[in-house]
Amino acid sequence: MDLSDGIVIAASLPMTVNMVIVMTKQSGGNEAVALLNASLGSMIGVFITPALILLYLGQESDIEFGKIVLKLVYRVIIPIIFG
Repeated sequence: MDLSDGIVIAASLPMTVNMVIVMTKQSGGNEAVALLNASLGSMIGVFITPALILLYLGQESDIEFGKIVLKLVYRVIIPIIFG
């Protein structure tokens, strides 16, 4: 049971930007589009990954979604925009 839960969690995580670039370069693809796609996927993954993990594992949580999203905006989105 623990192994299958770990596989579900690992499959829900977005790929790293480095891995996407290496795979795209090896296959002769468009590296600029791959970089954009990986970056957007990583930013969106911050919000979607926890929900996917809970959904796939069939777990429920009593997390205050609004507060969590607000904290993520303060710690992730705002520094990216102004940094």
